Amino acid sequence: MSRSCHEPADPAAWVIQAGLAGVPELDLLRGFCERAVATGLPIARAQVLVDTLHPIHEGRVFRWQADRVGEVVEYGRTTENSAIADKWRQSPFHHLEQTGEPSLRRKLADNGPNPLRATSPGAHGLLGLRPPLCG
Repeated sequence: MSRSCHEPADPAAWVIQAGLAGVPELDLLRGFCERAVATGLPIARAQVLVDTLHPIHEGRVFRWQADRVGEVVEYGRTTENSAIADKWRQSPFHHLEQTGEPSLRRKLADNGPNPLRATSPGAHGLLGLRPPLCG
């Protein structure tokens, strides 16, 4: 990761500056994660969900993994697709929405069933964050 002399090293400061400059969402996620890893935070993968006001797509997911190219996925309405609805109800984000908690942190078991299972070998934990909405 190369950085110009005008880019802040702090991941949060960088993402704010880049977001205000109009950097695309997936590049914001990648840049933030790379900078966080460079500070010593052991992130292997991350995703950001954004709900939309679209008549067909309920939202977009931005995914980053340290060893892969990022991806953007538009997902359909959970009210019209039971498979999507089931997957949503099993997610940590659904838990956060239902409980109103600002964060969710879980240690992932190395074996056995885990509803918050890691799909990346070697992953040890999950941290879900729900930022407060203004208004």
